[in-house]
Amino acid sequence: MFFEVGEFEGVFWLSDIVLGVSANIHIVLWGDKMKKQYTRAKEIVSDLFSLLKLRRLSAYIPTFNEAACEYAEALGFTLEGNLRRFTYYDGELRDVALFSLLSEEV
Repeated sequence: MFFEVGEFEGVFWLSDIVLGVSANIHIVLWGDKMKKQYTRAKEIVSDLFSLLKLRRLSAYIPTFNEAACEYAEALGFTLEGNLRRFTYYDGELRDVALFSLLSEEV
């Protein structure tokens, strides 16, 4: 599933969708305007929970991407911990932060 955010200033997409249970959300923002406006993004996340009857959304974000980590927290996601040396980027293994949002938190 793929969702446009704002006037094409960013996108959300889902992977590993298990209807009625969980999915992984991927968030990419390239417009500064969307980084400060969370209302539409929160609506999309809420709609995903309703439409797919999800109980959990997970977001895996490289720890070096501090802006994305802050954005996830602003959307209500909780940092569960770091996956050490989880992804390969720029010639080395990097840590990834695991964030989650549960249906009762939306």
